[in-house]
Amino acid sequence: LRVISMEKGGNMKDVFTRFCTGLKELEAVIKEKGEAFMWNEHLGYILTCPSNLGTGLRAGVHVKLPNMSKHPKFEEVLKKLRLQKRGTGGVDTAAVDGIFDISNADRLGFSEVQLVQIVVDGVKLLVDMEKKLEKGASINNLMPGKLKTLSCIEPALIDVSCSLYVRTRTGLSASFTYFFFKFIIFNKCYWSPDNAQNMNE
Repeated sequence: LRVISMEKGGNMKDVFTRFCTGLKELEAVIKEKGEAFMWNEHLGYILTCPSNLGTGLRAGVHVKLPNMSKHPKFEEVLKKLRLQKRGTGGVDTAAVDGIFDISNADRLGFSEVQLVQIVVDGVKLLVDMEKKLEKGASINNLMPGKLKTLSCIEPALIDVSCSLYVRTRTGLSASFTYFFFKFIIFNKCYWSPDNAQNMNE
């Protein structure tokens, strides 16, 4: 089972709100049938793939980074921001025309709100870097100093008021938004007495 909320544009708040609403309604229907998603106090949600244990949430943004993606410290920046990249075609696909799917690298150890905040903050910084590189300027003053930790993230606030955009390749002053937000809960498992017993063991 995968629950997906996505749209073109820069309104991450609406996408996340719709995602939460849909997931809540789905969970209510499942509970009416006497079932529930598998959940463990230590591990969080139990999913079919161990890499998705915890929240099971991937918040992805399709963003154009033709200059930043060629920078020698691109991978280092992503790691420090706790982000990962892939092509827009999915896992193990290459980026086309500098367009990447940037998403949270973590599933476990953070709340859903914190993971979304990581993506919002990280993509904003990547776009700021892209704009500087486009002008031929240095991005040294924007480089993140260390790996983001839990204490660095405000869990109660999602700042989606920032204007996220990259300029067109033609260099015109007009800019466009190329964001494609996607929230996914991966393959959640249903609870059953047998599964619960195996999990406790």
